[in-house]
Amino acid sequence: MAITRKVGVFDYDTISKITGKNLKALYQDCTRGNLDLDDLKSVVIYIARNSDPDLKTKILLAMTERELDLSVANKKRKEFMKKRNASREKQPTRKKGKDDQ
Repeated sequence: MAITRKVGVFDYDTISKITGKNLKALYQDCTRGNLDLDDLKSVVIYIARNSDPDLKTKILLAMTERELDLSVANKKRKEFMKKRNASREKQPTRKKGKDDQ
């Protein structure tokens, strides 16, 4: 017996309830390419942009719960710069010749 997976479906009514926009506005946004109900990323971004301030706050808090640790990003950047500078130092420098004046 095969296991069936329930796939989430986003329809205009659901998006309308979440964002507070009327259906006509949602149809226009789909026509203009601002929302694609077949693309989850598009739906998430649309909801984040068009929801009420309370939901936007919840989304922002959920994003920062993962502790966007800038020290890790800075450490990686410093390591990259160190490697890049080391590779540049290893390259032989070209001596100026008579033609380079």
